[in-house]
Amino acid sequence: MVPAEQGRDTIRIRGERRGQYALRILGMEVRLKGDSCRASVSDATRLAFGHAGVHALGVMKARLLMIAALGLLLAACNRQAPTPATPKTDLDRLQGTWYLDSAMQDGKPLPEVKVKQTTIVFKGNTFRFPGSAEYATSKAGTIKLDETKTPKQMDAISTDKEVMLGIYALEGDSYKVCFAPAGKPRPTEFTSTPGNGQIFQVWERQKKQ
Repeated sequence: MVPAEQGRDTIRIRGERRGQYALRILGMEVRLKGDSCRASVSDATRLAFGHAGVHALGVMKARLLMIAALGLLLAACNRQAPTPATPKTDLDRLQGTWYLDSAMQDGKPLPEVKVKQTTIVFKGNTFRFPGSAEYATSKAGTIKLDETKTPKQMDAISTDKEVMLGIYALEGDSYKVCFAPAGKPRPTEFTSTPGNGQIFQVWERQKKQ
């Protein structure tokens, strides 16, 4: 091979290597910059090839490398951030079965045997007391929560449309609630004293087996 041809081959090989090496660099740049997508197409082209590389590569190889570089940029630009999870509401946290831990009505503690027999099941905005529920506000119905109030408010509407106004506090696997008798004003404190007729209950979530 004559020296002139050797020189051209050397330039061509070096140009190809420069283009391939620069393309790898571009891939790293795109991963680092991610969604910012600040690199322009002209910047990407100069980064991928360099002035010497573009002239040294054949037209077809240069186009292929350019397409690959643009593909990396487009992939980075089109990548969408994951949708954040929707925060749970108190109604979500109430779902499931709860056991009555303690209760007072009109200032008097409920008998322990009755407390242990009482459970409540929430499904959606409905509630029901399976089994014995002698001291329940009602056997079944719906609830309405207002988390914006202090203390938070709970309305219990029985299946026969009787409404009892209450307040509640939910923390982890425990919640407490205080209801006024039907037709009476909503309680302002978690108390049950002789003569006020209020029901104060503490509930614990059923543990998974």
